[in-house]
Formats: sequence, C-alpha cells, structure tokens
Amino acid sequence: MKKFIGYYLLILLSLGWIKPVAGQSFTILSGPIQGYTTYREVRIQLEATAPVSILFRDSIAQKENPARLLPSAFPSSPAQTFVFENLTPGHTYFYRIISSTGKGVKSTENKFYSFKTPEIWEWRGPAPNFTFLMGSCVFINEAAYDRPGEPYGKSTNILYTMAKEKAEFMLWLGDNSYYREADFSSPSGMLARFQHARRDSAVQTLLKSHPNLAIWDDHDFGPNNSDRSFVLKETALDLFKAYWPNPDFSNGERKGIYTSFSHGDLDFFMMDNRYFRASNYLKDTSINKPYWGTTQLEWLKENLLNSKAAFKMIANGNQILNQLTDSECLNAYPHEYNDLLNFICDNKIKNVIFLTGDRHFTELLKLEKGGCVMYDFTSSPLTSGPYAKVSTTKEGTNPLRVEGTLYADQNYGRVSIAGEKGKRILSLETLSSTGERIWRKDIPQQ
Repeated sequence: MKKFIGYYLLILLSLGWIKPVAGQSFTILSGPIQGYTTYREVRIQLEATAPVSILFRDSIAQKENPARLLPSAFPSSPAQTFVFENLTPGHTYFYRIISSTGKGVKSTENKFYSFKTPEIWEWRGPAPNFTFLMGSCVFINEAAYDRPGEPYGKSTNILYTMAKEKAEFMLWLGDNSYYREADFSSPSGMLARFQHARRDSAVQTLLKSHPNLAIWDDHDFGPNNSDRSFVLKETALDLFKAYWPNPDFSNGERKGIYTSFSHGDLDFFMMDNRYFRASNYLKDTSINKPYWGTTQLEWLKENLLNSKAAFKMIANGNQILNQLTDSECLNAYPHEYNDLLNFICDNKIKNVIFLTGDRHFTELLKLEKGGCVMYDFTSSPLTSGPYAKVSTTKEGTNPLRVEGTLYADQNYGRVSIAGEKGKRILSLETLSSTGERIWRKDIPQQ
C-alpha cells in the first residue's frame, strides 16, 4: 500500500497536481490524525507551533481545495481540527499542511498525507466486511508527576503491535490518558497532561495508523471516580473536544461528549458516563441518582429503536452488565440499569453489544433476560497496570462470564463483522501485547 501511494504521488508530481514548496515555518507537535470519516466528510486533528492550513487535492476535479478549520474548543492549546468537505465516496485524497501566517505558503516538510472515503454500499450491494480495534487505559509514565515506586505505566509495545493491524478504525474506550494529582487542579495542568500523552511516540504511531474515535472515563475527565461535581468539568469537556476529532458532540442544552456514528451495517452509540453522573456514594433514593442522565438515556433508547443495524454497539467507559463488581458499573445505578435493560427487552431490540473499558482486565459477559440476549465486551488495559488479582476475588467466578474470556494482562480488542445479509457474524477477539489471540467468540445475528 505504501509503495502504491508513493507511485501515485510521483504521478501527481509529474502532472503538476501537487507542488512541494521549500521552507519550514512551523513544527507539527503531534498528528495529523484522522478522526470521524464519512462518505462526504473527514476530520483531521493535529498540534502545531503556529496556525496552519490544509490543502487537499481532488484528483477528479484537478483542483486543490482548503479544508475548513473548526473553532477551537480550547484556544490556549496548539490543537487544531479541520474538516474536509464535499468529498467523493470511495476516493483517495492527498493533502499537505501549510503555514497560515500570511507570510506566504511554506510546506512544513514537503510531505503529503492521504485518506480514503468509504464507498457507498446501501442499495448497491452487500454490507462490507470489516474490522475495528478497541482498547482502554493508556498510562504514559512521567516520573516528575507519577507516584513514587514502581511505574504504573507498562510497556508501550502493544501500541506498535496495534498499529500494524489491518482495521477500519480504532475505538478508544476511555482512560486514554491519566490526569495526575498535579494536573486536575488547573486547566494548564490538564492541558499539559493531554499534550504529554498525545505526543508519546508509541501513541502517535497508533493514532496515525487508523482513523480514531473516542469516549472518556474518569482519568481523562478528572480525578479518580470523578463525576458531575468536578469543578473543572467544562475544561475537561473543552479539552476532549479539542483533541478528539469525533462526530459532532452534543450541543446547546445537551452537553457532554455523547454522540453516534455508523460504519457499514453497525451502529455505534458513544456514551458519556461522567459529565452528568451523580456521585458513586450517593444513596439511590427517590431521586433515582443519574448515571447518564435522563436526556442522554432517552437519546440512547430512541436511537436503539430507530436503528436498523445488524448489531448495535454501545461504547461506555464502565461495564454495564456486571452484577458482582464493587467497582464502578451501571448496575450501581439501578434505576437507569433496569430502565435500559427492560427497554431493550420489552421492545425486542436484538443484537446489543456493550463495548467497555476501565477494569484493567478483559472479559466477555453474557446476560439472558426474558429471551433477550446482551453481551458486554470489556477490553483493558493497553499500557496501564493490569488487575492481576481479579481471579481471586468474588468476580473470579462470575456466572455471566463466557468461559475462557478472563485475561488480566495488557491486551486489546479486535471486532470483525462478515457474512451475508441477515446472517452476519460478529467476531470478538482479545489479543496480547504481541498480537497473539487469547480468545475469540463468534456471535451470529439473531
């Protein structure tokens, strides 16, 4: 593929479609990374030492067009997000990053990047077979701010392994970076932590290898087990928006990071388990303490009703179905837990798969309720310390766990869908830091 792109660039250069310009007026600090990708639009995020512009070449129209710069959610950050608009489905585009200081156009390093829009399949043929990756809990050590003792962050080699995978995108399931005690007391500290994690070479390698979409959990929102009371939650929200080129986030009265997207015949619902959440320690009385909150929960239920997808994938920072854990879980908020599960079963919504992180081990839970079947695929950790003792706790023999799926070491998830219409098969896999398959579970479309 790299050779093909190289040959294609030579052809473009020979035809005069793209012209490298000497000089360098800025430095790229991180990125560019590809985010939300649709038939007609693609989002790109990067950090640079100065304001930049992006020009992309449409080889069909033989014209170079500017990408649109989105307003910054966190102006003191060097993060910049662009949208490529009016694209052609199933087409490869090349782009370059240039200075926008008004002092003339200067290429950063005479380098060209590329992306491809997906092909339209609806009403034209079968749904595409594809694979995506998932994982959570990325702790990048920084001795000056880490707690004394053995470093909590483990080897980052797993990120290089994942970067070599052939996949359509990477789904980050929260704790994508870890605020330290020195960080979450100030906006500048929180920004510094985002930058430190984002600029790590292993993280950059994975981010650049596939398109990326993300949710958060407590450690990239605020302090441990943080909730709606966190005094800098608006800072956390703005930083997340600045650094993750997701689909449009909730806006207006619907704040938070929850959003949705589709890929092939899968629908994804990206949940916000922090911004609206009441304290874990608040007793559930007549107020029915919120986890996602009424607005977000109603949004999810209506979207599940409307979904025609072969599988409905609900991504959340905490586990959903676990009934034994003392750790954070939707089950600790019984009003919303029962409301959602009853709604799914009462409305006969089939093929619901929860994708979760947080726990520092991986497992697959299966819940059968009144003829309704749901799965919770937990994938954790990527580089953080594993919870190796889980097998010795009351969760060690969790009756909901699919046999053979408990794994308490660094790992990542791989999800694939294939098969003919109406008989699609969703394959869930857990892989080690070296890419060795630990387990696989195939789930037929019901």
